[in-house]
Amino acid sequence: MTKVEQWQIALGLCAVAISLLGFGMLAIQAGLLQRQLRLTAASEQRDRMLRRRQSTLEFSTATLSNQERWKTQLPSDLDPAAIAEFIADPAKQVVLALIGHENSGGGCVTIVSS
Repeated sequence: MTKVEQWQIALGLCAVAISLLGFGMLAIQAGLLQRQLRLTAASEQRDRMLRRRQSTLEFSTATLSNQERWKTQLPSDLDPAAIAEFIADPAKQVVLALIGHENSGGGCVTIVSS
């Protein structure tokens, strides 16, 4: 084997080693990216949960004065017959529309019995 052939083999082995090193670094980067994506998804889920809780607290605080009135004027959530009767009453359809409007930032609702 000549000196030139020895250098060619040595350079070929160096090229293979550099390629393997590059592939290894690429695999490491892919793993880090996957980990970062998992952490980001978990962080977004935690953030959504906190925003939902904050919205619930804000709604409860904003409607605290109305909640007692709603409990006395609206049927119980656990009484399907009373709910069906309430929804079926045409005079209360306006009340349902107003309650829906209030939940989206509207004004105060007063339920008037007919």
